Amino acid sequence: MLRPLVLLLVLANAVYFAWSNELLRPYGIGPEQQSEPKRMRQQMHPERIRLIRPEQAAQPQAPSDPAVKASD
Repeated sequence: MLRPLVLLLVLANAVYFAWSNELLRPYGIGPEQQSEPKRMRQQMHPERIRLIRPEQAAQPQAPSDPAVKASD
């Protein structure tokens, strides 16, 4: 009684693994592709992003953008 249940659960896990890793995509089965083109178009000046080290984050910096200074 328990052996068929365990085999069924192992089979279900194998099918879910194949589905979630898009191994069944050639057969027309797989998770929906997710993308956010609208959000990507709404980004404002992504080229201004700078990566800094934690030590630099602790130091306060004055804003360099004149629009930011004017709003203070």
